[in-house]
Amino acid sequence: MKTREYKDIIRDLKTLSSENEQITPEIRSQLEGYTAEIERKIKMDAKDYLFTVLFLFILLLGAAFMWIITDLQKKDLKTDNQQKQRVIEQYEKLIRFENDSTHTFVYRTKDGRPITYQELMDENLDLLKENANLKNELSDKDVYLDVIKKNYGITIKHKDHRIWAEGAKVDSALMLLSVYRDQLRYDPQKKVWFVDR
Repeated sequence: MKTREYKDIIRDLKTLSSENEQITPEIRSQLEGYTAEIERKIKMDAKDYLFTVLFLFILLLGAAFMWIITDLQKKDLKTDNQQKQRVIEQYEKLIRFENDSTHTFVYRTKDGRPITYQELMDENLDLLKENANLKNELSDKDVYLDVIKKNYGITIKHKDHRIWAEGAKVDSALMLLSVYRDQLRYDPQKKVWFVDR
């Protein structure tokens, strides 16, 4: 037997209830009620089917949209990753670490001996320390010179790439030294020099 559609069954029920005179009015009324109920149910099922199809279409459209966005982001991420990888590779070409035995970036000194980046950094640190020590020593010497200038009235002069010191107190002491050298004595208790006559 062939499967029939709802509309064919409803049409046959209507025909049966209207043409068959053996059916009582009560049964006819019941048949018409069932027929109306089936038609309503078919309309509701059609609406539900339409909503289901529409929902599935929207869901499919949303999934396709999300797939497109995800694919674009994946491509952007891949491109970004490739760019960063190129930057890292360029950086690694410039500076190789000590533990990389296959690729070592070297500098050459004046005598031609290759040295690594780490050796250059160590030498730079040593030079910075030496420079700091020299600055401290120079600062100390400046303090000593200022004390001597102040206590003995010495002035430093320079002309034509020559430097000399002048001081009235020192000059007179040096002139007197040759005359009184044998008579000079030091008193350790008082910590002073004096001329013994």
